[in-house]
Amino acid sequence: MRISRVDALLLFAVIAAIALALSGVLERPPQLPANAVAAVNGRAIGAGAFAAQLEAVAVQLKRAPDASERAAILERVIDEELLLQQGLALELPRQDARLRAQLVQEVIRQALAQSARSPVTEDELRAFHAAQSGFFRRPATYRVWRFDCLDAAAARLLQAQLGAGGEPALQGGCRRNALLPDAWLGAAKLGDFLGAELAPAVVALAPGETLLSARADTTSVLLLLAVDPAREPAFEQVRAQVETEFRRRGDEAALAAYLARLRAAAELQIGGG
Repeated sequence: MRISRVDALLLFAVIAAIALALSGVLERPPQLPANAVAAVNGRAIGAGAFAAQLEAVAVQLKRAPDASERAAILERVIDEELLLQQGLALELPRQDARLRAQLVQEVIRQALAQSARSPVTEDELRAFHAAQSGFFRRPATYRVWRFDCLDAAAARLLQAQLGAGGEPALQGGCRRNALLPDAWLGAAKLGDFLGAELAPAVVALAPGETLLSARADTTSVLLLLAVDPAREPAFEQVRAQVETEFRRRGDEAALAAYLARLRAAAELQIGGG
């Protein structure tokens, strides 16, 4: 029986299709990358990462996991990778503010890891301390008493007694304000207790001087007991603080350089709004 040309072409096409299908069925799966225990959608699970998982389980079990436990751990690792890939496909780090912040902080931590490991010499710290001596200056602190009086005349009498160095006679409804602690306080802390206007006036006094402050229902007498002047401590006294600040500024510079490299490699479009 003769086969027409059309039938021959059809037969050739069928054979070619079967061969193509068989080649797909019989095609070998891609080889696992070196040092990988599995691959999920082409993403390798490294032997090192899997070994860390096994080690963590061994600590909990207080023994090495057996073969069935190792298989179960591998299945769990694969499930985690599937969930991770799905989370990234859903762009969860962009949609969830908490995840976004955690991811950003982790990238920053890794970017600064090298900076944190870099050794710092004593000469570098001493030079930094000398150049930034004002930053490490200990500001002046003050001891202040405050007396509140219901009677303005009694307040003026109390002020005169205190100015003369005498013992305060708490009469006319005068009493020492216990809300202002009898402690060494900086100017900023005094501002918290006395207010932004009154604190600078008290700081401007000389030790032993007083200040009268009248309000609608109360007249206050403020006495500056003593001043511990500002000091620039020696390097040895603040070495730990110097190193902390030196590393903090180094981290800031390293992060700025890292972001600059990312920006240089990125394609940015910024609106004019």
